[in-house]
Formats: sequence, structure tokens, C-alpha cells
Amino acid sequence: MKRKNGKTTWYLSMLELKLVANKMAISIMSEMIKNEDKRKENETEEDVIKKSEEEIKQDCELNASKRLLPKFRKSYPRLPIRIIADSLYPSIGLIELCEKENVEYIFVLKDKKIPTLIEEFLTLVSLPTGNREIKENKEKIILTLWENNIDYKGKKINVIRQITKNKETEKYSKWMWITNREITRKNLSKIIYCAKTRDYIENQGFREQKVTSGIDLEHVYSKDIKAIKVIYTIIQITHLILQIIEHSDICGNFNKKYGSVKVFRRKFYAHLTETELNIELIQIKIQIRFDKSLMIY
Repeated sequence: MKRKNGKTTWYLSMLELKLVANKMAISIMSEMIKNEDKRKENETEEDVIKKSEEEIKQDCELNASKRLLPKFRKSYPRLPIRIIADSLYPSIGLIELCEKENVEYIFVLKDKKIPTLIEEFLTLVSLPTGNREIKENKEKIILTLWENNIDYKGKKINVIRQITKNKETEKYSKWMWITNREITRKNLSKIIYCAKTRDYIENQGFREQKVTSGIDLEHVYSKDIKAIKVIYTIIQITHLILQIIEHSDICGNFNKKYGSVKVFRRKFYAHLTETELNIELIQIKIQIRFDKSLMIY
């Protein structure tokens, strides 16, 4: 891709669908972002060059998601799912797609993303009938505001805004989300909890694959496109195995034995290369079950 500064950057981007469960972020399905995904309809290459990296990233991910979500629904037609995504995703096209595929969504909403929606939301919550909840503990004060059925291009959108004040530093953190699930006082905390599980995707998912586990997802293992796809899939499988080992009792007390996934990976690799493989052992069938108390619904 040729940038504004005249330099050409080469890379392969993937859109990843991950399942968050038991403090793990498990890769379920991938969609390669194609070169044409950076264009909106009727845009030229010159239009693309003028875009910021964030604008290109948004267009690429949105176009790829329109292929990925129907594929996922076709593979799992009856599975109830909830899509958690960052602020790139709130758009009428994706909202309509989620509705079509019978998918619940929770998207981060930034202040300038859909200004008309935010303006109407702020007007409604400022009224005496506006929905609000205040919680306080030793460390912080949390104000949560919400409204249902706000019209956005013919679609009914539900909005949550949460403002947290740190008592010690007197600093504020502000979050806003949109969802197609009706918000009630009873399910409010659950929806916000689910929205914040996106941190698992970033940390247990992508950060581990890129930095902390030693898998080195961003390393250039090959310049052949077919080989890259195969290696990418192997990395996802490897990361799944590492997470299962870390968060199960297969290896006993994992932290006490190894301390980190990276240390385990090195020892495991050494064991594979220095020890004769026991064929009978790997033929033993095992069943893996998730602890339901840790599942996120």
C-alpha cells in the first residue's frame, strides 16, 4: 500500500472472531482482509491514499466482517452469540447485518462517532424520567446512564454511558456502548461486564500472540501468501493449546511450575525435540470441559 509520504508498506491483515470463555480468548474463525476492502463503493485509489490509517482500518474491518459474520452464522445456525467490538464497528451496515443474522451486539461508541444518536441520548437521560444509577465504594463513584429504543436511520438502538470518578486522583474515565439488547436495571451490570470482556480479546488474545507467549504472530515467517495462511492457522491452534494448558489442571499448578506461557513454550519445545515421542500416549482420548461458573453469557 502506498502511503501519503510516498512509502510502500507490505502486510497481511486478518479479521479474527474470538470466543471469550474461562478467561481465555479462543480463535473461532478468521477472514483475510483483501486489498479491495480498503475502498468504499465508488472510491478510487487516490481517495484511499488520502485516508488516514484509522479510516482505512475501519473500512477494511467492516467489509471483512460483512463476509465473516454470515460464514459464522452458517456454521453455527442455532448458536446464540453476542458480538463485542470496538469503536470502529458502529455503523448502520453492520447493525443491519447483525439484525439479519440474529446476532446480539455490544459496540463501543466514541463521542464523535454517531453525533445525532449521542445528542438524542444525552437529551433523554437529562430528563427527570431518564434512567440512571449511582454506585459508590472506597475507591470510586460510578454513574451509569441508559436509554432504549433511540432511533438511528430507522433502527432502534439502546445506549449505555458510564462515568467513573477515581476518588484518590479525581480523574474520570468515560465509556459509551450501543447494543440491540434491551437494557434494564436488572441486566445493566451484566451487559457492561460483557462489554468490558473485550479486554480479554486484546490481552489474552492478540497481545499474547504478538508479545508475551513467544509465538510472534507479527514475525514474517514467509512471503508466500499460501504459506502465511497455513502458518497463521497453526499459530491460532498453538495459542488455543497453550491457553487450555495454562487455564486447566492438565499441568497441575501452572503458575507454580512454569511462571509464564513463554517459559512453558520453551520447555515444551525442548521436550519435543529432545524426547522420543510416545505414540501410545498421544492416542489416549481426553475430554475438555469448561468451568460453567467462569463462562460469560
